[in-house]
Amino acid sequence: VKFDPDNDKIVRVYRFDKGDPGKALNNYVTFTCQERSGKLWAGTTERGIHYLDPATGQFDTYSHHPDDPSSLCSNLVAHVMETDRGEIWIGGHMDGGISIFDREKNNFKRLKHDPNDPSSLNSNDTIALFQGRSGITWAGATTGGASYYVPQKEEFLHLLDGNDLPGGVTCNDVRSILADLK
Repeated sequence: VKFDPDNDKIVRVYRFDKGDPGKALNNYVTFTCQERSGKLWAGTTERGIHYLDPATGQFDTYSHHPDDPSSLCSNLVAHVMETDRGEIWIGGHMDGGISIFDREKNNFKRLKHDPNDPSSLNSNDTIALFQGRSGITWAGATTGGASYYVPQKEEFLHLLDGNDLPGGVTCNDVRSILADLK
């Protein structure tokens, strides 16, 4: 739905249209993120993510393809955010992990949990993403606590219940991350 706050009116409704690839492919939107450019990302429950250009009203759709490692990590999108570097991070629910959109290649880099690599994402059920004022990007998961990404090393550090780190979490089910205003 496109809403005009100045006139308190709905000015356009985007609906599922299976026959038109330029239309939204799913009416069940789980999360939205508006880029600084004004373009909109809309994650869905089963059809990946849609990228809307408001100037044209047309959608590009990205979805998960099991045989393509540069596709979206999951068709069930739980969270979308733009980092201060202009990267689009997408959290996938139910074994999705994280996808980072590469604008130049028009595809994704996947960050996934690897049980043999303690510096990998701690859980693939990534339902919360957040970037703090310092530029650190955080991920929260239903079973993996909170992790933060160190881009220089391309690794995650983890805060888990019971690892006794200062500022650690008290439960490994992290569904939202917010900044302390202090």
